Amino acid sequence: MRISPNKWLSSISWVYIEFLQGTPLLLQLFLAFFGISIVLGVNLSPLQAATFALTAFTSALVCVTHEVGFAREGADRVIFLADGMLVEDTTPTEFFNYPKEERTKKFLAQILH
Repeated sequence: MRISPNKWLSSISWVYIEFLQGTPLLLQLFLAFFGISIVLGVNLSPLQAATFALTAFTSALVCVTHEVGFAREGADRVIFLADGMLVEDTTPTEFFNYPKEERTKKFLAQILH
């Protein structure tokens, strides 16, 4: 959603990711356990609060690691899967500048505006 042309969706996802990356996991667990019960009036068990906090934290981490810029700058190798099949396994330079497969070209056209 960070690459969405919709500014509202991009802004919401940016705030979500930056908040979850910028706060310690222990604080997130604390906020999930006490904050949800205060704000929503729902009493969660410690296990439910921990599951909620860890899911939110992990989803933000997945969003960050799956950004194209991260792959281009920080990766030694890019593996592109589509429909459960290996499409390309190459260097970032080859993947982004000289994609071999049509599926890769279509994917890159959608995410690189």
